[in-house]
Amino acid sequence: MKKLFSLTLILQTAPIALLAQSNYKPGYVVTSIGDTVKGLVDYQEWDANPETISFKKTIDAQSVKYGVNDISFFNIDKTDSYKRYGHHKHCCH
Repeated sequence: MKKLFSLTLILQTAPIALLAQSNYKPGYVVTSIGDTVKGLVDYQEWDANPETISFKKTIDAQSVKYGVNDISFFNIDKTDSYKRYGHHKHCCH
């Protein structure tokens, strides 16, 4: 019975662990004010444009979340690039 409980617990928690994995790849972000910051982007092979990304300046650094109002462009080297189009909250009318 104890082995069955352990197996059930492992099977239930495995999907959560898979979702939490990061995949930091070299790249850069261009902030809303035009600064380019090189570092590592947590690449998630998005099916649609991401609303937020995780970014680190170095592998050991704390990650920072950037949203669509924070950056105008980001690139994952040799993989993907995303550019913001249109008006957002920070823009004047």
